[in-house]
Amino acid sequence: IGVLALAGSIIPAFGCQVLKVTAGDGRSVVGRDMQFALKESEFKSHWRTHSCGNTFHTVEGSSWPIKHGYLGVEMFDLDDTIDGVNTKGLQCSGLYFPGFAKFQKVGPNYRGIVVPQLFFCDYVLGNFQSVQEVNASVPLIKVVTMKMPDGNQPLHWSVTDRAGNSVIVEYVKGQLSLYNNFVGVMTNSPPYDWHLLQLQMWAPTMNSTNPSGTTYGDVTFAPQGNWGSMMGLPGDFSPSSRFIRQSVMLHFAGSPRFIPTQEKAVLMMQHMLNAGDQVNGTLIDLDALGEYKSSVASDWTVIYDLNGGVLFRSYESQVWQFINMSALDFSKGAREVRMSAYDVVPPPDVTGQMKPISLAKTGNLRAVRQHVADSDQTVFMQSYMAVPSALSEPKEEGEEQDSQEL
Repeated sequence: IGVLALAGSIIPAFGCQVLKVTAGDGRSVVGRDMQFALKESEFKSHWRTHSCGNTFHTVEGSSWPIKHGYLGVEMFDLDDTIDGVNTKGLQCSGLYFPGFAKFQKVGPNYRGIVVPQLFFCDYVLGNFQSVQEVNASVPLIKVVTMKMPDGNQPLHWSVTDRAGNSVIVEYVKGQLSLYNNFVGVMTNSPPYDWHLLQLQMWAPTMNSTNPSGTTYGDVTFAPQGNWGSMMGLPGDFSPSSRFIRQSVMLHFAGSPRFIPTQEKAVLMMQHMLNAGDQVNGTLIDLDALGEYKSSVASDWTVIYDLNGGVLFRSYESQVWQFINMSALDFSKGAREVRMSAYDVVPPPDVTGQMKPISLAKTGNLRAVRQHVADSDQTVFMQSYMAVPSALSEPKEEGEEQDSQEL
């Protein structure tokens, strides 16, 4: 889909995701990517710190004291946090929510807290340390529309705390809805409860067990390629299909059996985000004349361990980079710092780690080569698995070396 027509508007192509999982050791991990049809020069994403004790000022005149320091990704050079985490382990992500997001109205006599939607994460991260606090406090504020030069920015949010509690925050027709994010996934439009209804149709039919096959008469039909789990899992880029696909995968991959520790959960999250990566050229945006305008890609991707560790990468730099929050100063009066979210880091050169190979003296390699010539693949693999490895550690000085060539 190049453009999406909703509510009479032309909405740019988009597609983001937030994933949350809790490891067997009780520690939680959040992953998110920003998929948008904007160039780096237009999006202007930077990592920046906000120190506690300061007062946060929005460009529209709202302000509030910062109780908890936080690290976030800003966009459009507005000092607005679209994604971030605070020093208490509370994480917030804002995702595109076109066609449905409609924020609140504020009368002239209102004297409460007013938060423009672009600064919602700033308000949450600067004031709260748990989802319980968010659930209790967000209904007491007014979230209003701050229009950009290119129109309204419709958003909804996922908020997750260090204990693994997670809530989805949406404003539809000016009404606030808070959803318990027990699935651990959020994408884009439609609203979250609609996605849950769709998942209800798919979840019962999905399993991760590789089927053994079905017999018809005297013939047994085995899965093609010997892999047949999760048959029919949606694979397109629509928000509903991405929600179903990532929910099903996270349900099975997020088992404590596979992620017993937070370290394993971070590794799993890297693979989950890879599975949802938007490749440049596979989803394009068209102008009013139907001509090519831009292409959606995973602009940047981030993983939070909620204990002070942040991993990120950009589309142009696939090497994960690390930010250690404990090494940053969030104290009152501390100078706030920032850096680009797009720095290109080349892959490390590991050529020097190549080591000499010494061949086994038992003739195993010759036996294996003979099986390749004389036997079918099954016999070859059985024979290969039965013999000791042909690779061994380099010989100590003075030991006889086998000069047989590969």
